[in-house]
Amino acid sequence: MIGVVLPSRGRPEECRRACESLRANAADKIDIVVRVDFDDPTLVAYRLGEIARMVLGQRGRGYADNHRMIDDAARVVAGDYIMQFVDDAEMRTNGWDKEYERVMRWDSVGTANVTTPDGSNFRFSFPVISRRLFDINNGRFSLGDSSSVDRCWEAYARYRNCEARAGVHIHHFHIGAVGHGDLTSQEGRTPYAHQIARNQHQWSIGNDTIGRLFSERVRQACESTSTR
Repeated sequence: MIGVVLPSRGRPEECRRACESLRANAADKIDIVVRVDFDDPTLVAYRLGEIARMVLGQRGRGYADNHRMIDDAARVVAGDYIMQFVDDAEMRTNGWDKEYERVMRWDSVGTANVTTPDGSNFRFSFPVISRRLFDINNGRFSLGDSSSVDRCWEAYARYRNCEARAGVHIHHFHIGAVGHGDLTSQEGRTPYAHQIARNQHQWSIGNDTIGRLFSERVRQACESTSTR
């Protein structure tokens, strides 16, 4: 089974659409956990019912704490594999969960064909990892202290040569066209501009180092297991 973690703020309708697309196109049972802030002005509109479970938490520093929102959800989600998703995207492949299970190894990062309104194409925007990798990372989905969670997993996959490309299509509605437009991003930019700038710098330096270090950690875990 695959568990999906989805941070959201200020976009209840979009969040519901994202969750419905995941559930409607899944071949088997999946678990979806949405992380929403206590002080979200649209909180009462997050009526997800049986579509997804919801976890509430402190807002923190806006988009600069995106990784902490993801980790809050990942701590309670069920599944042999865990997938990062967003509230402004839509799953467009029927049986997507089975496709990931087909291509994944325990140490790999599952990737999809991600399209955007402006015609851009990405692969690592919605990483999928195994429960074993999650446990090696001390029960966290994010690597290090970077809000660019997908960039860190991209670096890890590059150093370990373990990308698992799935025949899955995800359409990301906002990125590429207007950028991250949710309240988490908008409210986080002004008071925490220095943090946003630091995270942007990490895209080219820090995230690469984080991914390389975790790749080494996984290698050591493999060696430790093989010598027992």
